[in-house]
Amino acid sequence: MYDPPMYADQQPRKGGGMKKVLLVLGAIGGVVMLVCGGVIVALVVWAATMPEGGVRLGHEMEAYAQTYITDHHLLEDGESIVAYYDLTLSLNANESVILTDKRLIQHDGDNVRSMPLDAIVEIVCTTQPLIGYSFMVSDLDGGMMVVEVAPLNGGERLAVALRNTTGLSVDCAD
Repeated sequence: MYDPPMYADQQPRKGGGMKKVLLVLGAIGGVVMLVCGGVIVALVVWAATMPEGGVRLGHEMEAYAQTYITDHHLLEDGESIVAYYDLTLSLNANESVILTDKRLIQHDGDNVRSMPLDAIVEIVCTTQPLIGYSFMVSDLDGGMMVVEVAPLNGGERLAVALRNTTGLSVDCAD
């Protein structure tokens, strides 16, 4: 291998260029990891302070949901909540399903649909891994209501609550 001749004022190269590049890349990577770690910690703290989602029994309901239901007059006099499910990701009660001791209520913004429990004649429940629980509720007049509970949101709790309040079979099939 040919080495060019060295002159008296020339120093041999030490190959430090690659070290500098690696040091700069390492520093950038460290900063990125710190920022990402901070974001992850912030998200965990934010999530921990949010109300809990999923099907909630009446005595477990979050204050935001109780306030929303009261402010929007969704219950009739003397009616009590058996189970509640907020369908929104932000948990603002804007879309919800409410099972009371007298009715099954679907609330979607300004639209409220309800079915008296004593008029319900059949509840067909199915489960699918990516869909969750789906309850098809039929009444005496042939009216139907479909209630869906996302996976890992306590669909089985709603099945038990529906079975207990209506006295009907609510067996969820895959």
